[in-house]
Amino acid sequence: MSRGRVEADPQGLGSLPVYLLLRALTLLACWTPRPLVEATARATAWLTDLVLRRTEARQNARGRGVLRHIEIAFGEALSPPERRALARRSTLHLTRLVLEILRLPRLRSAAQAEAQVDFSEIDHLLRERTQPLIVATGHFGNWEVLAYAGALRGSPTRSLGRPLPWAGLQRWLRWLRARAGSDFRSKFRAAPGEEARELSGIRALKQALSEGQIVGLNIDEDVRRGGTFVPFCGVLASTHASAALLQRASGAKIMVVTCQRSGPEQFKVHLWDLIEADPQLEPDAERVRVCGRIAAGFERALRAYPDQWLWTLRRWKTRPPAESGEPGEERETYPLPPRIEPARAPDPLPPLRPSWTLRSGLAALTLLVVALGVFLGGPRRVADTSLLEVRLEAREPAAIAREIAAREAAIGDVDSACAARVVF
Repeated sequence: MSRGRVEADPQGLGSLPVYLLLRALTLLACWTPRPLVEATARATAWLTDLVLRRTEARQNARGRGVLRHIEIAFGEALSPPERRALARRSTLHLTRLVLEILRLPRLRSAAQAEAQVDFSEIDHLLRERTQPLIVATGHFGNWEVLAYAGALRGSPTRSLGRPLPWAGLQRWLRWLRARAGSDFRSKFRAAPGEEARELSGIRALKQALSEGQIVGLNIDEDVRRGGTFVPFCGVLASTHASAALLQRASGAKIMVVTCQRSGPEQFKVHLWDLIEADPQLEPDAERVRVCGRIAAGFERALRAYPDQWLWTLRRWKTRPPAESGEPGEERETYPLPPRIEPARAPDPLPPLRPSWTLRSGLAALTLLVVALGVFLGGPRRVADTSLLEVRLEAREPAAIAREIAAREAAIGDVDSACAARVVF
C-alpha cells in the first residue's frame, strides 16, 4: 500500500448526518421545477454577492479574492465596474453549479445525457480511440456534468482527487459518481477496510492507462510544491505535471476539454487542444511543453467563458524562486501584479446596519409575539370556565341547591373569578 497521508473512512457513522442531509437536498432539488430552481439560484447569488462585497478590501490586501484574480487575468482590459460585473456573474454561475450537481440523478440513461450535453467536438475521438486517453479539465463550467454524462454514454473515467474535509460530503460525492459508473480514487492512501479501492494515488491512474481506460484529471489549481511554472493569462503559475508524467509513461493522448453551460441545464463540451506525446524530447522539456499547452487551452476557455470559471481559486499563489526579490537575481518575464489594488471608488451600497426605525419595529414585533403567546398559551381552564350560567325553570329550592352543588363539584378548581349565576 502506498505511503503518505491516510484518508478518513467516509463510510463511518460520523459521516451519516451530512450524507443524509445531502441525499435529502438531492431529492428535493430533483423534484423542484426548473423555473423555481433558477429563481433559487439567482436569489442565493444575490445574497452571496452582498456578503462577499463586505470582505473585498481585506481579501485584496492579502493578495486574494475574486476581484484580485480577475485583475491578474485581464489586467487593464477590464475597468473596475466591468470586473465587478464579472464577479457578480461568476457568483451566479457558482450557485447554478451547485444546484445542477444536486439535480444530476435526474439523468438516468445515455439518451437523456445526450439530450442535455453536446459531445459533438470529442465524440469521434471517443468512438475511434484504440489506446488509453487522458482527459485534462479544470473548474470550468460544470466538470461533474462532464464526468457523469460521459459515464452514462459509455465512457467512464477513473479520476483522482483530494479528499474533502467533510466525510459526509465525500461519501455523497462517491455515491453520486458511482450512480453513473465513474471510478473516483483518492489522492491519499485508502483507509483500512476499504476493499473497493485497492490502489490509490498515481498508481491507480497508471493501472487504468495500462488497461486502456480513460483517466480524468482536474488540474487547474495551484501546486505549492513540485509544480511546473508555465504562463497562464500572462503570469507564471505553478501547474500540475501529472498529465505530462502519465503521458510519458503510457503514450496516451491528452484531451484538454471543458463542459460549458450553453443554456438552462444545457451544456457543450469544448475541445481546446489535443496533445500527443513527443518521445524525442528530454523529460524536463517535454513536461514544460505539455503543461504549457494545457495551460494555454485553459486560458482560451477562460477568455471564451470568463464567468464560468471558479475565480476563488488562488491560481497564482505560489511564485517561482526568481520572484522572491533576492538582490542580484534575474526576475522572470511574467511579473505578478501588485498585491494591493489601487484605491477604489466608494461602495454605492450602504453598509448593512439596521436603522433605529428598523430596530424599533423589530422590538415592537417581538413584544407583540410574546404578548400573544402569553395570552393564547395561558391556562385554558380559565378561558373555558367562564361565568357559570344556570338557567332553571320553576323548581323546588332544594333541587336548585343540589344542581348548583353538582356544577361546583364538576368545575373543581375553577378560579375565584368564575361565579355561578342563577337565572330564574
